[in-house]
Amino acid sequence: MFATSHAPSLYGNLPDNVDPSAGEPLELHQKHGVVPPSLSTNGGRSVLKRLCDEADLKIDRDYLKPYGARRGVGEAIYREHGAAAAQRVLRHADPRTTSQMHAHIETEELAEETSEIFGNE
Repeated sequence: MFATSHAPSLYGNLPDNVDPSAGEPLELHQKHGVVPPSLSTNGGRSVLKRLCDEADLKIDRDYLKPYGARRGVGEAIYREHGAAAAQRVLRHADPRTTSQMHAHIETEELAEETSEIFGNE
């Protein structure tokens, strides 16, 4: 879901004919149409630990884990852009996986709609 910012990984991913001194690694990837490598699980943990520390977040078990962050991203996309967009971003092969994972959102939305209808009576 996220590209790494680990410079050795980025430079190592560039084709041999690209001069690494010609620019920043992500810019070189874009310029040459090369997909940068993904952030590793350990890299994701490191970033999340740093962000939690900087924000002074108090989270059970030390820091927000990659799975929790991924789920949060999926939920935000599901709420803003719908199930199909969340499925694409989360790379769920089966739409039912996305729907099951975010069924609580549909339940909340139905409860709100029902309250709006009957709230005036």
